Amino acid sequence: MTPSIRQVLPALALLIVGCHSDTSLRAAPEPDPLVEGPGSTHSGPGGRGNTGGWPGLPTLPSGPWGRLDPGEMPDIYLVVAHGDPGCCWDCDGDIAYTGAEDADGLPPAYDGDVDSDAVWNCAVEYAIVDLFGQVVAEFALPGQDESQYAWWSHVRIIPAGPGRFLATAYGWTEPMMPPYDTDDQEEPPADNDGPVDDDYPEPGSWVPWSAWEIDAVTGTVQPVAWQDGNTREIVMVGTGRRVDIGPAWAGVQAAVSPDDPEWLMLWAMEYDCATPLPSLRAVNRLDLSMLDRVWTPQELLPPELLGADVPLAAFALEPSIDDEGRASYLLGVTDYGCGGGFAPMTSVVSWTPSTGPRWSAATPWSGYNNRVSFAGWNGGGALHIDSPYAPSTWRMLREDGAAIEGLVSGMSWGVRPGPVLDPAGPSFTLVGVPEGSTTYGDAIHFIHGGEKVWEIDGLRFGLQTKPVSIFDVIVLPPWEEPE
Repeated sequence: MTPSIRQVLPALALLIVGCHSDTSLRAAPEPDPLVEGPGSTHSGPGGRGNTGGWPGLPTLPSGPWGRLDPGEMPDIYLVVAHGDPGCCWDCDGDIAYTGAEDADGLPPAYDGDVDSDAVWNCAVEYAIVDLFGQVVAEFALPGQDESQYAWWSHVRIIPAGPGRFLATAYGWTEPMMPPYDTDDQEEPPADNDGPVDDDYPEPGSWVPWSAWEIDAVTGTVQPVAWQDGNTREIVMVGTGRRVDIGPAWAGVQAAVSPDDPEWLMLWAMEYDCATPLPSLRAVNRLDLSMLDRVWTPQELLPPELLGADVPLAAFALEPSIDDEGRASYLLGVTDYGCGGGFAPMTSVVSWTPSTGPRWSAATPWSGYNNRVSFAGWNGGGALHIDSPYAPSTWRMLREDGAAIEGLVSGMSWGVRPGPVLDPAGPSFTLVGVPEGSTTYGDAIHFIHGGEKVWEIDGLRFGLQTKPVSIFDVIVLPPWEEPE
């Protein structure tokens, strides 16, 4: 069984001593609200930190990030979704090639023929990593065996409360697993009277979207919700309820409310140039008696976006908190080229449930899943990359309308935004293949003031550092150790 964070405390302490660092896996101490300084030293909303979009993150011990040294690393842990860099991640069907290579050393391009060297569905694992790249715990979704064969394909990881995160994926209901395991059930549970409803998918069914909550402290992996492949309704595992979130044939944007993790935010994705933008819906994960909270496009978008000539579609829903400690989100919308422009029109909107849209900014179409990252405190800031290939530009979009930007250096391709650590720095992370790499593994670069100040160029499993392909990175929300 995969060890939890609590189980690896003794071994981690020995490794950290060997690295001459005072970093340890412990609950984040309460920062001194009277101690503030420029940039990254700001204590954040409610005096509770500024390094990853969730209440309770620790302040930097002697920030800003550009002046930290290895003996003063903050107690911050990353969740890294990773896999084997030899896997053909861009191929249809997620084909992994085990040994076959072209003359350039890369996996061969998929031409429709699957030979004996190909295995379907590249395996993805979720590692809890410190700032030295040391893996302190690792998790996988059910249905992945030791041969690295996976039934699920990764979509996103999402902060889900202290020490917890959601892993979202799509795939098949084989082998049988919760909530689909029927071995011990004489008959399906009645509607709204059990963990699932009476027509959950049979083994071998296609599930376009599913969400699993992983608790890094207790080591548990539990299903939260899944999407019916026929109706596209979302089934809430904790209540058995089916939720119609609107047309969602292109996917689901999801987030956990930072100020109340019982609420799952759901936003349907569709891009057929005709379907209006759906409403954003918050669904209680545990209490069937709680009514949904619903926000229409008129409540989500500023007037300049409501007047678009063609329907807009969702492409981003990034949770954070604002300077008052309230839940804050970055919404991403696009016309997917339906407006007839040279490139799709895309915009991001800083939005809170209590105040509505706060500011918005147009962004170039990046061509790499159009991903953005966001932090709502210190004035708020959204990180966007204009292209995954060199030369590329990073851009920090701010509430005051003044975008801060700079050239991406040290990365050759596959560049995308990692977590925003502090919008005021700005301090943030970038993920991509570093220049001169011979392994085709990804690196995480920590950027402060436009310069790289730290780097994780591989994950350390025990005493061995291995190159990995990185698909997603978030900051693990901190937790309180029980007394």
